Amino acid sequence: DGTLDLVNSLVDMHQEDFVGLDLDGNLRKLEFMRKRATEEVDAWQAQLKMVQEWKFKVDRAAQQMNRMRDAYYRELFHLREQVYQQKKAEKDGEKFQPSYALLFDPTEYTMEDEVKKLVDEKVTLIRQELDTKMKQLEVKNLAKINLLTDQLQTTKMVLSRKEQLVEKVMAKHGYQGEAEVQEELGSIKNPSKSEAKRQARKISERADKDAEKDVSKQ
Repeated sequence: DGTLDLVNSLVDMHQEDFVGLDLDGNLRKLEFMRKRATEEVDAWQAQLKMVQEWKFKVDRAAQQMNRMRDAYYRELFHLREQVYQQKKAEKDGEKFQPSYALLFDPTEYTMEDEVKKLVDEKVTLIRQELDTKMKQLEVKNLAKINLLTDQLQTTKMVLSRKEQLVEKVMAKHGYQGEAEVQEELGSIKNPSKSEAKRQARKISERADKDAEKDVSKQ
């Protein structure tokens, strides 16, 4: 019925071509159109059959993978239970007798070549996505590391310059080292902690300003 409808449709579309032709020409043209329509229908049926076969294979693979997952998780749960029972037996000072069970056997599950190819392509795609994300994270982390490294180098430079300026300030005031400064601060008659801290802070602030000026010049 479908073929006949298709032929009738083609005849209606090309009915003007039949005008003015002899009967034999019309019959030959009709036969040609019928043959072409039949070939197209056969091609559609072949494609439909292929789609149905693929759908059946994919559905069967999905069911098989679901069974594999269920068996795997059942065995994983069994192993966890065995670990729990072992720890409990050790805690109670009892002998542990493991219970062996093979719930997941990969050899029981086989895939056809076409389905295996689809699964492999999916795995490859997921790996590519993970690799891309890993590279993005590496670039992001590398940028952070470089920034922190630069900040650390700058901090070291400022501290080094600060130490040099502190030494210059102490030498300018006749001090040979930090110990001598601390000794003199401690030798002040009835020194107050606030006064000692203020003098130390004053020296530190002066060194910080000199260090900042030196870094800005560089």
